[in-house]
Amino acid sequence: MIESTRREVIDTLFDHRLFVLDPERYDAFMQALNNAPAPGPKLRSLLHRIPAWERDAQARPV
Repeated sequence: MIESTRREVIDTLFDHRLFVLDPERYDAFMQALNNAPAPGPKLRSLLHRIPAWERDAQARPV
């Protein structure tokens, strides 16, 4: 099941690598990418969490 999910994620990402935009939208897209907002407290909290798959691995005996 994990392998099939992984394949689906890869396929989805590959489907979204190419963005075809007119020049105005391209400029707006690039501006948004280059001027991302500063991380807020919720994002900082999320980035400091241990991912669920790592928490589960730590809880299981080896």
